[in-house]
Amino acid sequence: MKKQALIVGISGVIGRALADKLQQEGWEVTGMSRGRGAGRHGQSDCRSDRC
Repeated sequence: MKKQALIVGISGVIGRALADKLQQEGWEVTGMSRGRGAGRHGQSDCRSDRC
């Protein structure tokens, strides 16, 4: 079974670096951000904002 990670704040510097590192290690990465699509090649993304 493939490891999965959800990164909140993937469009930021730290979130993007973490996503890249996890993906290199074989993780399936999904990121969440409030604005622009932040998912890079091979990464899923979804957008959300504060309620």
